[in-house]
Amino acid sequence: MSTARWSLVVAAILSSNFLFALDNTVVADVQPVIIKDLGDVNKLTWLSVSFLLGATATNLVWGKVYSQFPSKWFYIGTVALFEIGSAICGAAPSMNVIILGRALCGVSGSGIYVGIMTLLAQTTTLQERPIYIGGTGFTWGLGIVLGPIVGGAFSDSPATWRWAFYINLCVGAVFAPVYLFMIPSIDPRPGVPIKDRIRTVDYIGVILTFGAFTSGILAISWGGLTYPWNSGTIIGLFVCSGILFIILGLQQVFTIGTTKEDRLIPIEFFSD
Repeated sequence: MSTARWSLVVAAILSSNFLFALDNTVVADVQPVIIKDLGDVNKLTWLSVSFLLGATATNLVWGKVYSQFPSKWFYIGTVALFEIGSAICGAAPSMNVIILGRALCGVSGSGIYVGIMTLLAQTTTLQERPIYIGGTGFTWGLGIVLGPIVGGAFSDSPATWRWAFYINLCVGAVFAPVYLFMIPSIDPRPGVPIKDRIRTVDYIGVILTFGAFTSGILAISWGGLTYPWNSGTIIGLFVCSGILFIILGLQQVFTIGTTKEDRLIPIEFFSD
């Protein structure tokens, strides 16, 4: 791959990392105008919670997906889903719809991040890889810092807060040809039928992981705001999260419904 072509590939994948980071904090300064337009102030916390929940609960799952299937096409799929989520947020007629869009952005954003790391691992050498990993850290930090600034700027402009989300579509459209035609396609398991790859998914681990993270994040997000910390709801969520994490640990250690090679969490790393 030529230097110019590779530079475009790196710029494209880092731009998606920047947008994911930007979406983490862009709602900080647009919340007041969103509430003014859509109402439902009691659902305000869900703008952040739904995004965080989608990203956190699916992170391990994406790691397993990228280990089984060609990273290019799943990466492109997550970028497309992120753009769909952004479009839903920008066009949302109600708070429920924008919460749905935020959840989609969280789920797909997590897939984007894992996909970027996978693509860099597959296409760079050990010597040059730290440079590109550093680039992901830089673009992530830049997106986090600029999120409130970008959101506030659109909120105070004639474009309105909706363009704080629509801007993602513009960036995605610019780099779409690079995603489709320049990113190399590498199959981690060449020759293995799709049905066999699907069969190796640790479905029990996926369900337990999602449930454990969901209840834990809800407890932390609602505690002290929606419900008192000592309320039955918050205590119940913490207990539920703890129990599910324990069950998940046992399921992974004793490979219940999965195998050592296919389990969601690489337990062997903790024993080395």
